[in-house]
Amino acid sequence: MNAKKIFSLKSVRLLLLFAFASVISVSLNFVKTKEYSRWISAYAIITDWKTGYNVNHILYFKYSVDGKSYNGHDSFKGNFPQSEIGDTVTVWYDPDDVTRVMISDTRPDAVLWSCSPFFLAVPIALYIISDSGKRKSKRLSP
Repeated sequence: MNAKKIFSLKSVRLLLLFAFASVISVSLNFVKTKEYSRWISAYAIITDWKTGYNVNHILYFKYSVDGKSYNGHDSFKGNFPQSEIGDTVTVWYDPDDVTRVMISDTRPDAVLWSCSPFFLAVPIALYIISDSGKRKSKRLSP
């Protein structure tokens, strides 16, 4: 059998695209997991919270690192915050830049970073699928 009949150019392009996205995904997961593994937890006190556009909540808080106080904020979507002003929450910060901080009960992870290459691959795959049909029709015309 001819290899051309087994794998069309479109299939090869899609396979290469998703293989590339997988390699980038694994790489991002490795890098971000290593980065977050150094983050340190601290306690913070919620100082304020606001609800913005499209049910986006912003929590403002104050935390200290090595005796120095910092102000931070984190945002999320969904239901109203379960925490009230004055409540203590756990935050995680980057020891290299203590202003990089987020509220979380557990250490941050790289899940969203790992998915991001596929968010970009899907529209490209749709383009590859739709573009191939247009090219064939142009080739058949005399």
